[in-house]
Amino acid sequence: IGSTTTGLRYYEDTETGTGDITATAAMSGRTFYMGTAGKDVTLPAPANGLWYKVVITANVATTNMLVKEDSQVGAGVMYGTFEVAGAVVACSTTDQINFVADTNEAINGDWVMLRSDGTNWYISGTAKNAAALTCTDV
Repeated sequence: IGSTTTGLRYYEDTETGTGDITATAAMSGRTFYMGTAGKDVTLPAPANGLWYKVVITANVATTNMLVKEDSQVGAGVMYGTFEVAGAVVACSTTDQINFVADTNEAINGDWVMLRSDGTNWYISGTAKNAAALTCTDV
């Protein structure tokens, strides 16, 4: 029989963010690995089936990293919850997600996932440190 390496394989599309990223529909399903403080991911308008994941790859020590709605989309179409230091943080009619830089900074491995039904973005995620992951209306 021997060893074979045939079969179905799937590799997730990824991108390493060293600058701001403006996500497009063609990038749906991509994981963005963000390692530079102050860099942001801007989402496209909600469209059914779009999804993205953002993972922090270095401690956010100096400037917040943001995941935000496109300013032309309108306000408050993010809904969901995060687990932050074991506590649930609820987000409703939110405009942006903040990976926070402070004494409880977001760290390597913190993440959020965003999925759209065509009207809203539904969010989930996790962060180790208290207050390291928040949502705000701007």
